[in-house]
Amino acid sequence: MSTPFDGLNPEDVLGEVLDGLRAEIALGVDTFDEIVDSTIEDYVIDGLEKYVDDPDLLPEADEDQTRAWLASVLDAEFAAHLGAQGEGGGPTDAERLTDAFEELGAAGIVARENFECCNTCAHSAMGGEIEAENAGRAARGLPPVHGFVFYHAQDAERLEAYLGFGAAGAADPGADAAVGHEIVAALRRHGLEPDWNGDPVHKIAGPSLARRRTGALAEHPGRSA
Repeated sequence: MSTPFDGLNPEDVLGEVLDGLRAEIALGVDTFDEIVDSTIEDYVIDGLEKYVDDPDLLPEADEDQTRAWLASVLDAEFAAHLGAQGEGGGPTDAERLTDAFEELGAAGIVARENFECCNTCAHSAMGGEIEAENAGRAARGLPPVHGFVFYHAQDAERLEAYLGFGAAGAADPGADAAVGHEIVAALRRHGLEPDWNGDPVHKIAGPSLARRRTGALAEHPGRSA
């Protein structure tokens, strides 16, 4: 069955839309169906022409045709990503980061991945996270947390972790710096090489957030066809 998109090269028209889909695939958090139901559905409902540089390059098509074409583009990109990542291999740096965050959480530093949309919102919401964490720790007879660390959704979209951090409680540059050093040490224990100059005003540059897709996260229509 022919469609208005027959013969159209996604590279020629999608631009940042294609970059965004590739980033979601590399991030390795959402399944194929979840990306279709969220990101692609947004493109369709809002109108794909709002997201591309030159809308005149898009053919006239209804929502069902646009949705199906974008899903086929995503399917091809899944196949390309899985082919590039190969089989087997050790943990990715993003997986090492998750392990380091789990260690930091157990040590009394609230650690959140893909937390809020941006730096400002993440800092604003962290107080509530600290309060909730302290309540849980008190119930278990544990001391309160002494710091926090996060990267936000914009970092995730770029696949680059820039870690915001600080001490819990009143502003104290010395305490902030101590938390920063604790975070860097944890990352290094997990085989990562963070970049930080020791100044608590500056974020810690962490690893790539690209992950290996396995299991359900590797499934896509073309794989089972």
